[in-house]
Order: sequence, then structure tokens, then C-alpha cells
Amino acid sequence: MSALFNLYGQIATAITDNVPEIKHVDIDIGQLKKEGAEIPVVYPAVLIRIENVYWRDYDAAKQIGVVHLRLKIIYPFENETEYYSAPHGVRTEMATFYAIVENVNRYVSLIAPGTFTRINRFNEAHLETNPEEQKWIYCLDYYCNVYSDGSDFIDGESFDFDYDLLLKFDALLDRTLRGKKVDKTTTML
Repeated sequence: MSALFNLYGQIATAITDNVPEIKHVDIDIGQLKKEGAEIPVVYPAVLIRIENVYWRDYDAAKQIGVVHLRLKIIYPFENETEYYSAPHGVRTEMATFYAIVENVNRYVSLIAPGTFTRINRFNEAHLETNPEEQKWIYCLDYYCNVYSDGSDFIDGESFDFDYDLLLKFDALLDRTLRGKKVDKTTTML
């Protein structure tokens, strides 16, 4: 079995089985984009996205990869007027939202190693807010390791990798990809 498929499957199962507030768990295939066919999603939802896998040779037979995994938690605000009636504008819905975030992280972090190492949270961030639909999109970013041949990690430990180097590589990759997009206002020489 593919280590990446196993990773995706175990995360989806852990969230579905342990976080009942989440009504929909799926691989991120563009459900939030407005172009093309609409893919139905029930909220609150978690979309699982494997952002990148950074590979290096492990031995003559296989490579070891650092997987950058992103979980998008989409939360619908249901009480639009709460801001106006709550003391100091503090939304109590946020307590529910952050409890969901904590539970998602807890159960993902508890997944036992196998064809991947322990899943380590690296970052979390508010990605965007969709004001028309009152949905907040919040991301949890993780790293773990996989082998290219799908073999198991005996001890479950991840190898040491340089977070700063990965951040620089991510920034370079992001700039490179953005540079390949054609801006209609730019004249090509």
C-alpha cells in the first residue's frame, strides 16, 4: 500500500471516528473553488491536502521523504448578529471552533506510526474567510516521514530535518510557481 494513501486514510478515519462535530472529511480536490462543478460539502468540514513531499536518498533501494500535510478546517459561523450583542464583540462560537481545532490536532497526533512516522504539527494559520457564506478556513500544517517503497518505520521516529531550510524551499517554490503565472498586464519581451 502507498504510504501517502495510508497516511490520508488514517487521518480521515481518526477525525471521522473521534471528532463528531466534523460532518465531512475528504481529500482536498478543490471543493472550495467556485469554478467548474460544485462538489457538495457539509460543514464543519476537514479537507486533507498533501502539499509537498521532499525526497532524498535513504539507501540504494529507496528514498525517504518529508511530507508536508495540510488540514483545512472549514467552520461556518451561524450567529451573524452575535458580534453586536456579545460583550466587547467576543463571539462565543469561537470557543466551539477552537475546541474542534484542538480535537482534530489531538486525534491526528495520536495516530500510531507505521508506513509513516509520528505526525508532527508544524504550523497553524487562518487561511481565509468567506464572508458571503460566513465560513472561516483555518489550516493545521504537519510534517511526517515516509519511505518511497511504503515500508514501515520500525521505531516511529522521524529523522532530523531542517525546518528553516524547508521554509526557505517552500518560499522559493511559491515564488517560482507564482512567477510562471501569466499576468495579463505584463508585457513579454
